[in-house]
Amino acid sequence: MYQYGVPVVTSRTVSFDGTSPALHQTFSYSITWNGTNSTQWLSRTTTVTTTDNVAGKSSTTLYTYNSVTSPQAPNEYAAFAPQIPV
Repeated sequence: MYQYGVPVVTSRTVSFDGTSPALHQTFSYSITWNGTNSTQWLSRTTTVTTTDNVAGKSSTTLYTYNSVTSPQAPNEYAAFAPQIPV
């Protein structure tokens, strides 16, 4: 089975005045796959590291998402159950 990634944001710079970069953020992503069913993921994690260019400080925030399986529409067949991050 092939697993591929979709395009993601890896970094961004934030300016509050349109000129001076005040914040820089980097994003990293990870997925924990279901060991018994490689088509379903168990959890996804996004790590955001924010550096305040003015104060010279940085912080890291971790976002973790679990999944629920979406019900299928009547008379619809799908090889893989759609998952919704919550």
